[in-house]
Amino acid sequence: MYLQEKLKIRKLLLPLVCLCLLFIMSDVAKGMDVSKKGNVTGKIECEDKELKFGFIKFFPKSGRVPDPSRFWTTTETIFPLDAEGKFDVSIREGSYYIIAVKRQRKDISDMEPGDCLFFNSGSAGPIAIDVKENMHLDLGVKKGASYVLREESGKDRTVVRGFIRGEDNMPVPGIMVLAFSKESFISIPDFISSASGKDGRYELRFPEGGSYFLAAASRLGGPPSYGDYYGVPDTNPLTVKSGESTQIDIRVRKMQ
Repeated sequence: MYLQEKLKIRKLLLPLVCLCLLFIMSDVAKGMDVSKKGNVTGKIECEDKELKFGFIKFFPKSGRVPDPSRFWTTTETIFPLDAEGKFDVSIREGSYYIIAVKRQRKDISDMEPGDCLFFNSGSAGPIAIDVKENMHLDLGVKKGASYVLREESGKDRTVVRGFIRGEDNMPVPGIMVLAFSKESFISIPDFISSASGKDGRYELRFPEGGSYFLAAASRLGGPPSYGDYYGVPDTNPLTVKSGESTQIDIRVRKMQ
């Protein structure tokens, strides 16, 4: 059993290193044309207060349309907001959906009560912005941000729930469960869970059913290091059915 667990952890570490590198690679390192960029500025307010020291995320319109009410994900294009909730960024030409967040936690896990969220949308749905090469786009002051409230676990939600436990079978808090559509793990996660609580409980939301490879990690943004937790479930990939709740517990190992 120990050998099987060890092999699973080794199999997981390389993909996570690749994922971490993906987050920190520059446009030049990716071989992209960095000349086709535009400038975007603006300010985000949360209930008439500056969303200071939060983050703003730009999701390419060509990808999955973000919907924080149904699932949580991230993107490569993330920038910090300053002490006044302002941003002044240079990004590649294209169309983007915008999400701005102010987190209580310092990770990329799903939103929690008390976090503040802005989603650039209207009555007809998400609103994309168009960034043009060598052009300046001022979005002005965006006032639609509000604090996240605790949602009841309603029916017909597509979720995976479970507990994160360590080798001693005790709950491990602060762990994210990541869902990937490909086994290679070398892309940004399709979906990200809430961080596990003191009891080890997590919840991973999906917009619809499908087949996904899951991995549990205590952090992203750098190579695995001493003290980090990683693990994968016994069932991988996992088939998630639309409108149903699936129970999956994951055991993680602490890096030594």
